[in-house]
Amino acid sequence: MQVINGVYTSANIFTDNVETYALAQIQLLCNQQAFQDCKIRVMPDVHPGRVGTIGFTSTIEETIMPMVVGIDIGCGITIAKLKQKKIEFQKLDTIIREQVPSSFQIRKRPHRFSETFDFSELYCRKALNEEKADLSLGTLGCKFRPTGVNISFETV
Repeated sequence: MQVINGVYTSANIFTDNVETYALAQIQLLCNQQAFQDCKIRVMPDVHPGRVGTIGFTSTIEETIMPMVVGIDIGCGITIAKLKQKKIEFQKLDTIIREQVPSSFQIRKRPHRFSETFDFSELYCRKALNEEKADLSLGTLGCKFRPTGVNISFETV
């Protein structure tokens, strides 16, 4: 893990393998007064993006910087230990593309673990179309529009 110390906050980066340009982007964010007293955490899939760093997450205090909101939407990271010693990555990629809905696609049936997700814990619960949200769990970048609200939420 790396730590970037800035003028107003610091960032914990959960990998040691970070491109120089991504480090510079993170440093700039740590030097922004908008992030004063915020907790910045950067995920292991970190890489430079056009507008900001992919993998960047932050708590929000007094100010929101629109340029860093949503730039990582649709990105996901899952770590799984595979039993096979020889892995056919092309075949694995094909299975994931066939079995895991992405973009605007949702599931036809709820994910097998969807019963363990408690929507009542979400602050935006009242604005959710819970049926569509339930079918969006376990997808990659699946968007659903909450009832009566003109913003979209992502579940990954």
